[in-house]
Amino acid sequence: MTSARGTCILFLLALSVLLSPGYRTQAETNDDLRQRANQAMQAGDYAAARQALLRLVEREPSADNYNHLATAEAAAGQVSLAIAHLQKSIQLGNG
Repeated sequence: MTSARGTCILFLLALSVLLSPGYRTQAETNDDLRQRANQAMQAGDYAAARQALLRLVEREPSADNYNHLATAEAAAGQVSLAIAHLQKSIQLGNG
């Protein structure tokens, strides 16, 4: 009887750990990507901002998202990429 009770307690303890909010990893949302990109831009880490924004435009190819991507690329000195993505932003904004 003691062994079964001990096993049950261990099971419940393990279950509570697995269900705790800190244990679970959640998928990164579009808002998370926007926030990460904004923070990276403010910190001057344009490469990190660009990476977050590339993932964002894959998920949500809007004029605003392409515009932000072009801004990060221009700030990083990647002018040809910035121009291409700015053109895409204009195209989507006028559609």
